[in-house]
Amino acid sequence: MKRYLLIGIIVMVFLLGCSVTSKPTSERIIGVWTGMQTAANGEKVPAKWEFVEGGTMLVEVAGGVFSYGATWEVNGNRIDIVTELDPEKPTYRDVEFKSNDVMVLTKLDIVETWQRQ
Repeated sequence: MKRYLLIGIIVMVFLLGCSVTSKPTSERIIGVWTGMQTAANGEKVPAKWEFVEGGTMLVEVAGGVFSYGATWEVNGNRIDIVTELDPEKPTYRDVEFKSNDVMVLTKLDIVETWQRQ
């Protein structure tokens, strides 16, 4: 009897884990993320990105010294971002979730790791 109970618990934990990770990127990304943003000159600067449901975001750089708005859209495993600073030059990042609280964003040779706040 104990064996069946243990197997049942293992199956439930597995199914719960699958349901969390099976959410689409557009839902998983919602929230506030901190990491090192790669500036245009290649320098890494501390930043906070807040992805808001509906496709808007707020970017704060260097502890809030500089901030701007943007829009975002998920296309497969890619996030397309258009900033209010340069709307004629949209950018993108390929997204990979290492966990619910850690994501890696990649664009060409730029790799950024972001932590959910």
